[in-house]
Amino acid sequence: DAVDPLVAEGVNRIAMRGPFDLLNQSGIESVKAECMELLSPARDGSSGKGANGPIVQNRIRSLDARSKLFYSLARSPKLMTIVSEICGGHVMPHPHSQARLQLNHYAREGGGARWHRDGMNVVLTILLTNMEGVTGGRYLLNASSGRCVVRHRPYPAETRICEVPFKREGEAIVTRGNRIDHCVTPVTTGERIT
Repeated sequence: DAVDPLVAEGVNRIAMRGPFDLLNQSGIESVKAECMELLSPARDGSSGKGANGPIVQNRIRSLDARSKLFYSLARSPKLMTIVSEICGGHVMPHPHSQARLQLNHYAREGGGARWHRDGMNVVLTILLTNMEGVTGGRYLLNASSGRCVVRHRPYPAETRICEVPFKREGEAIVTRGNRIDHCVTPVTTGERIT
């Protein structure tokens, strides 16, 4: 699998910005603790079924309906301002509660996320685990999106696959989720939470 390294210093032609630091250490710890609490009682599987099954095997949707912290985060004017500045235009929370905030947990039993496009224009992804010690869990983008659709391997010859260089908890990216084919490779060691 030849994957181009991707370092985005601003919005680039594949409509991505990041990784950048969004939360301070206290914020990371609060969000991560809340996610672990939501994951602990029951591992609530994805309701997003596609032609090849769920996109993410272990996903919890509607976080803002399940948690006061995520309710506040989803309605934070400061967060909306930051994301709007990154995107260069006004951004607002998704009107459909299931699409607004979700927790994705990737581990040996949970696999990865198959190639897909998201259903919204702007997607903010925050990594909540350090990638040191994690095998797999690579966030890949198809830099040829729009010209060449990726569904699975082998990739068409004209496809350029790039890896988002996530390394540590708290790093975030903003993508144009409905314009970019992307996936997360299966996690075989450790876990990845976004």
